[in-house]
Amino acid sequence: MAKKKVYLKFERFGLCNKIIMWAKAYVFAQNNDAVLITSSWFHIPIGNILRREKSLRLYFDFFNNKQSSLLLNFFLKRLKSFTSIEKQNQKFTTCVFEGTPYVSDLVKLAEYRDDLIKAFLSMVKPMHKKKIAATEIPVIGVHVRRGDFNNIGATTTNEFYVDLINKIRSYSEKELPVTIFSDGFDHELKEILELKNTKRFETQNDLVDLVVLSKSKILITSKGSSYSYWAAFIGDATVLHHPDTWVPQCRDENTNRSVFEGPISADEVWPNLLLKNIKSIS
Repeated sequence: MAKKKVYLKFERFGLCNKIIMWAKAYVFAQNNDAVLITSSWFHIPIGNILRREKSLRLYFDFFNNKQSSLLLNFFLKRLKSFTSIEKQNQKFTTCVFEGTPYVSDLVKLAEYRDDLIKAFLSMVKPMHKKKIAATEIPVIGVHVRRGDFNNIGATTTNEFYVDLINKIRSYSEKELPVTIFSDGFDHELKEILELKNTKRFETQNDLVDLVVLSKSKILITSKGSSYSYWAAFIGDATVLHHPDTWVPQCRDENTNRSVFEGPISADEVWPNLLLKNIKSIS
């Protein structure tokens, strides 16, 4: 008996919004004993090019998962579609999984986190895995989203990052090294880069940078960025979110019992688990 098929047609989302859609479709396929087939991860980011952003967001040749032909995409609208990740009572042999990704989806996906991490990393092509393996793990990894966030007024201030870094260092009693991951230009990150023992990550590509960021011992996220949240989701870092974050915790409770994840500011009393995580870093 032929296995059921689920097709995922990507819209023109950024990398991690596409990954979140993939994750939802993957869970749906697993729950319904089906094979997942995606459309191409690549699209031409016209907006990024016109805005002359530092990152052009070209997602080419990243993954080795099953992908459908371009011609097939024209016929997908005729198929039954689903948006929920749960097991379905409706019978189907071939269907489409669709919808809009939100960082809040990670809360539901946290139940499947271990399986998703394994499946996600297994998709990464060997040439990218080699680059990741050869890269030094950041101690404090900081994601600073600029680019299109500048245009919609959604950027996280440099002051927020500087204050958190200084407080982390004060609790650790060490000048822990900081690595900045950003699609912004140096002049946009000036106040952060001026801190001692702080450097920009020498970007490889959006995927390699993402996985390396996720391996940080401490991760400071950028408010509202799916790139930040996916890095937090797949990693085991101590995660510090902005106080106005849309998702206070995107990982499962079991993980976060031993490793802190949550919204925090520099001027509040920090919880014991966070302090314990910071002081454990050698």
